[in-house]
Amino acid sequence: MARTVESAEWGPEDRALMLAYKAYQDELCPGCGQPKATAWHPDNQGWWDADHEVTCHPCTALRAAGAHDSGKEVEPVRYIGVTDTRDYEKKPLPALDHLGRIA
Repeated sequence: MARTVESAEWGPEDRALMLAYKAYQDELCPGCGQPKATAWHPDNQGWWDADHEVTCHPCTALRAAGAHDSGKEVEPVRYIGVTDTRDYEKKPLPALDHLGRIA
């Protein structure tokens, strides 16, 4: 004897988690992935170092799959990584107003 259990595809907890994840993503810079609160803060200019290179192996595999007919070796997909060098305990960021200006 078999039985079917029906349930909603998304429960309340699932929806809450997805909304929280969306809110988290909205707080990140679309270019570098750093939190907007520090990456876009006007007082944080000069506190970022583009100091390392990373290879994305999944992106490289996708590139290779798209070029499989060419028979050529595929260049790895590389990105420049950044490091936030500010010491926030010794030099905290000043608060911003609702327009993004230093309050």
